[in-house]
Amino acid sequence: MVLRVENKIAVLVTWAREIDMMSEIFRHIGKDLVIIVDDFPYEEKERNAKAEKIIKTLNQLDRDFVLLSNIIGKVKYEFLFSSGLSFKNKFKFSIFTKFLYANSIGNFLDFTGISKILTKVLGRSFTCSGYISKKYDRTSVEREIGNKTIRFPKGIDVSTLNFPIDLWKDVFDIHLCHGDLDFDLIKNKFPNANCVKVGYPKYDNVESPCKAKKLIYREFDLDKTKSLIFWIPTHIKVTGEFNNNIKLWFDAVSNLQKKYNIIIRPHPKALACSDQFVSMLEESNLMFDVKHNRDLSILYQASDIVLADYGASMFSAIYMQKDVLLLNMPDDSQFVIWKKTGKYLDVEVRGEMNSIDLDQKHELCNKVDDLISSSQKGENQKMRDRFFSRNGNFMTLKDFIDDTFNSLNKG
Repeated sequence: MVLRVENKIAVLVTWAREIDMMSEIFRHIGKDLVIIVDDFPYEEKERNAKAEKIIKTLNQLDRDFVLLSNIIGKVKYEFLFSSGLSFKNKFKFSIFTKFLYANSIGNFLDFTGISKILTKVLGRSFTCSGYISKKYDRTSVEREIGNKTIRFPKGIDVSTLNFPIDLWKDVFDIHLCHGDLDFDLIKNKFPNANCVKVGYPKYDNVESPCKAKKLIYREFDLDKTKSLIFWIPTHIKVTGEFNNNIKLWFDAVSNLQKKYNIIIRPHPKALACSDQFVSMLEESNLMFDVKHNRDLSILYQASDIVLADYGASMFSAIYMQKDVLLLNMPDDSQFVIWKKTGKYLDVEVRGEMNSIDLDQKHELCNKVDDLISSSQKGENQKMRDRFFSRNGNFMTLKDFIDDTFNSLNKG
């Protein structure tokens, strides 16, 4: 079969939330953009029905699309945007052997607590990722469907040891970056990489806080006399700890409803892992947001304080210069240990931010009161500058897309 090359710009969508993440690409390119939906099968439970969710959202937005399984090996596009999170499984004996070890000896080390002792003494758990290990090796798909490939950034909740992942080496012609931090990490690992800083496009040129409040208060029918808390927990992908970041804090946060409006938006992956958990949230009195095509910038702008824990949401709130309070997991949590071992940025910088431990949760209301009553504007600006500085080699995403179109037209 002859591979057909189309002189078009395409975007590969791996998760429904990427439609919001890449919304500026959708907006600037419009109907000329080819949208590719990743419908490949994956091992991870959180990827269950992900293609259906993407398709549902695109249908709501009245956008056409093609399926990755239908075009790979048949069509290639001149320019391709991707988050780099789509893969093909490839059997490799060494990877499968590691998987067998992780799910036998590794799980035993976790279950007995020996992994924690090994981590403290030797700096490694020797579990080979345990429950979250993979059966197969993975290969990227971008080179098979794009001539010029562009990686779109998904946040800076990254491992300073492992970012960028080895799989991306020589896969992307250009890495778009939020700022100096991810730019430097990529250049340190891939010295010849072409990197361009574009900021956080979906959080630039957003609605004013006043207008955002009107929209959100009307949509959720909130009490206009109360301030708004936006609770946006991450996904805990360690077996035995799924959604502990919500369960352990649920009662304390729920008690805040006496004084505040609260909207909780669980991570989409967390919702995919447990129907029982979804039922628990639906039966609670909290406002529960699961809208697939939600413009998160409006929720951030409308909020008076953001409750986060780990992951990209805490950095999104920083970029939006919102007051943030981090709800900590126990230090002996496998998830936290994994984060610390990998030197993830959301753990490394925790001491610089407002946070609260579980044994202080009776003080949560006082902490929230203090944050809302005191101005953190200066500190919030410093935090944004700390993580999203962009000294040189910066261009807006719109200008980058315009340059891409110009190259396309010249071709």
